[in-house]
Amino acid sequence: MVAVIGLLLVSCGGGGQVRTIDDLLSSFRKEGITVAGKESMLFAFVQGANDGCRVNLNGVSVEIYRLNPANEDGQTQLTNARNKGVFHVGELEINCITAGNFVLTTGFGSMFGQELQVTISSVLNQLQFAD
Repeated sequence: MVAVIGLLLVSCGGGGQVRTIDDLLSSFRKEGITVAGKESMLFAFVQGANDGCRVNLNGVSVEIYRLNPANEDGQTQLTNARNKGVFHVGELEINCITAGNFVLTTGFGSMFGQELQVTISSVLNQLQFAD
């Protein structure tokens, strides 16, 4: 089962807050996760998202969205993602991991492999996220 990682309050050893998807990807690289093939996504199809991309993390295709908690759709998406481990694209319910205002998913019905999930969760536990 995909674990929901709530808002994390432990500071990253290198300092600074994660504000953008690029900040998050940089943190993954610093911790030895292979990041490759970043592609912009049409995040407008995800209610409440203000940025999105597809990227390979350790060879697994992952979609990352930054949700905007200042609007109602973004707050609803974050609440569902944090409490239920899912977020919505239209009528579809997709398994996810959350961290700050970010949602990470392997897509429609797919799951993170256990090893990648543990690695990502370990990195996320070290980060401090900006609003």
